[in-house]
Amino acid sequence: MIYIGVDPGIAGAIAFIDGATGAAKVFDLPLKATERRIDGLALALLMREHAPAAIGGRAYLEQLHARASGGGMQQMGSMMKTVGIILGAIDCTKFPLVEVTPQKWKGKFGLIDKNPDRKQKQSERDRMRKAKSLDMARRLFPSLQADLKRAADDGRAEALLIAHWGRITQS
Repeated sequence: MIYIGVDPGIAGAIAFIDGATGAAKVFDLPLKATERRIDGLALALLMREHAPAAIGGRAYLEQLHARASGGGMQQMGSMMKTVGIILGAIDCTKFPLVEVTPQKWKGKFGLIDKNPDRKQKQSERDRMRKAKSLDMARRLFPSLQADLKRAADDGRAEALLIAHWGRITQS
């Protein structure tokens, strides 16, 4: 079986982990060329290419949650649209879907700061959180160093960690 992890968002990613071999691949979510939105058809085809029906797959999607700080209605609406496109692509593949909260999968890897420094700006706490996800993914998937070299690759790291969470908790 192929474990598929999806970190939603325009800068999100999708990861595939082969349950038999542990081999992993990660890709940015495909975007429409003319619009700044996820290309649902390209995403469904990518899932079918890397998780063929003969092998089977299960998709793990980070559950959408409202953030108390920042963003506003427009950002939340955009995220809901993105998640809707991702859900449609998963439906097209007929893969079983598990939605997982960030607290659940991040908690498994010790990525939740239980005592955040309230004096730090939210942007600094977010940067540190993303760096922790990147560090963890680099340790777990050393063969993917080239795909995880930039700070902006945090979506890739989180997609890998979500797929890995599925593999170790749901198999």
